[in-house]
Amino acid sequence: MEEMADCPWKDLFCGMITVRSLYKKYGDLEVLKGIHLEVEKGSIAALLGRSGSGKSTLLHLLGALDTPESGEITIDGQLVTGLKGKDLNRFRNETIGFVFQFHHLLPEFTALENAIMPGLIRRIPMETCRMRGMELLDYLGLKDRMDHKPGQLSGGEQQRIAVARALLNRPAVILADEPTGNLDSGNAHDMHELFLRLRADFGQTFLIATHSEDLAGICDVRHMIQDGVLVQE
Repeated sequence: MEEMADCPWKDLFCGMITVRSLYKKYGDLEVLKGIHLEVEKGSIAALLGRSGSGKSTLLHLLGALDTPESGEITIDGQLVTGLKGKDLNRFRNETIGFVFQFHHLLPEFTALENAIMPGLIRRIPMETCRMRGMELLDYLGLKDRMDHKPGQLSGGEQQRIAVARALLNRPAVILADEPTGNLDSGNAHDMHELFLRLRADFGQTFLIATHSEDLAGICDVRHMIQDGVLVQE
C-alpha cells in the first residue's frame, strides 16, 4: 500500500447514532425486534451476527435506504424517521457515508470522477468537488491513480476509492457493510488501519457490520444481533 499523505483538512463532522425500539419485518418475517443502540461520536462500533441476522437491514434503516415499521433513529441530532421525500434524500446524501463489501465503482469513470459523485449529486461546484476529491485520494495514497479507471486498479485501491467517495461530503457517520469481506488479508489489514487513522485524524464515527474478528477487534465496542435483538458484548 502506498504511503498516505498527511490529513489536508480536519473539518469532517462526527455524529452520534441513537436508535430506540426499532422494528422491521418483511411480510410475516420479523427481522428486527425492538433494537436499542447508541454509537458515540468519534467511536468505531462493530455490528456482529450470523448471516441473515439483520445486520444489513439495520444499516439500511440507519442509512435511510429503507424504513422501519416503528421506532426512532436519530443521527447527528436529526430525527431520521421523521423525514420524507427530498428531505430524506438530502439527509442521506449530506450526513451518511456508505462503504459496502463491493466497491460499486462506475467502470467508465476515473478514480477521481468516482470519488466526487456524491458532491455532484449534492450540487457542490465542480471545482470544489475536484479539490476535495484530489485531497482525499492523495490522503488515501492514491495520488498517482486519480486518472485510472477501476479496471486498471487493484481491489484494495478500488475500495479506498469507495472510502474517498463515502468521505467526499464530510458525513457525520460512516456505515460500512462487510467493508473488508472482498479483500485479501493484506488489503483487509490496510483497511483496518485506515479506519483507525480516519477516526484519529477526523474524529469520524463508524458503525461497521462485519464477520471479521480482526476488524471487530480494533473497534471500541461490539454489538451482536441475535434473533432480531441487539446485545452488547
